[in-house]
Amino acid sequence: MPIPKTPAAISALLLLLAGCGAETLSQSYEIDRTRILAVKSEPAEPVPGQPAQLSALVVHPTYEMEAVTWIGCLASAADAFGCDLSAVESLDADALETMTDEEIAELLDSLEYFGIGESPINPYLPDAALLNELTEEERDEGLNLLVTLTAIPNTQGAPLDEEIDVEIAYKRIPISLASTPNENPVIARLLIDGQEVAPGGTITLTREQTYAIEPLFDEASIQTYSFTNDDGDEETRTEEPYLTFYMTHGAPATNPYSLYPYTTMEYVADPGEDAGDEPVDVTLWIVARDRRGGMDWWTQKLRIE
Repeated sequence: MPIPKTPAAISALLLLLAGCGAETLSQSYEIDRTRILAVKSEPAEPVPGQPAQLSALVVHPTYEMEAVTWIGCLASAADAFGCDLSAVESLDADALETMTDEEIAELLDSLEYFGIGESPINPYLPDAALLNELTEEERDEGLNLLVTLTAIPNTQGAPLDEEIDVEIAYKRIPISLASTPNENPVIARLLIDGQEVAPGGTITLTREQTYAIEPLFDEASIQTYSFTNDDGDEETRTEEPYLTFYMTHGAPATNPYSLYPYTTMEYVADPGEDAGDEPVDVTLWIVARDRRGGMDWWTQKLRIE
């Protein structure tokens, strides 16, 4: 796939090389800057030769994303700082701007994976022979693709603040021949005070009121799997997905997280001091993670009046 040689894509690559990342003192649930909240592979644990579609939940309270750059390598080839990018470390913005798409593609050919976009069009395709040199036990454990994402919003002409507007995140994706490979949990429904919410709709809430936000999983996606413990014995375990809640306005009454099967979060519809008497539009994001790296998310629009 041709690599978009936009200024933002070039900036994202350079910022990744520089190791820039955002720092903040805001609450973990508060979306007041660029955040990469989740990264998902479908399937969650591909086998060699099986394409995996990668996607990310990348958010900002105001702006859409201009560029999300993905760079992936096998974890075994990475160091403490991530993938080996020595082939591009000597480049600067001027050098990249003069290169053609084909030259950039050739430059990055040594990488296991590269993409531009929140959900890259090109899936990751692990080599069919990737695990051939491993023992049967090692093939069951597999190898990991280490993916590094850099996100830059479209600030619509406003100055880019690297400390606030740029986000870098990492994700490991296992590739194996496991008998029970990881599967992503699925958030199937959402209840607010016991009433089901239609996906894609906007729910109106009363300011300063507290609401029970309850994500419900597709029970078929709650996986039971086999694993080998530290003593070498095989055990069976059932997943208990962990839910984290994020929001642009309002706050959790207690904690911004919950654990299956007790998935409810108490949400206070506080529009903030700057709202005055005006209605406020809110975005709520719910991210599910399981202990082996499977992920899912739900985006809900709210309006506080």
